[in-house]
Amino acid sequence: MTDFDKALKKLPSSAGYDFYSQKTIEDLCWICLHELDLVAEREHWLPLGERKRLLKFIETFGKECENDYTDEARKIYAQSLSVTKADCYYD
Repeated sequence: MTDFDKALKKLPSSAGYDFYSQKTIEDLCWICLHELDLVAEREHWLPLGERKRLLKFIETFGKECENDYTDEARKIYAQSLSVTKADCYYD
């Protein structure tokens, strides 16, 4: 099993994996970051537990990437903590 396959098995379901466009661990980390950012910008709602799983994925696998998104993910996660479902535009 490749490192990508191992990471894919741990990818939170909310990440919206696309078999055709996400081919690297960095791609997987980026989509997790993108989901966190959508919540922080109040464009999408995810429960706190799911946001934690997205952050944990980035913290676990992001260090292996050329672009380590860990610090950025922590900042965005912190911004998302105050977001409630009622705050979100589309959900």
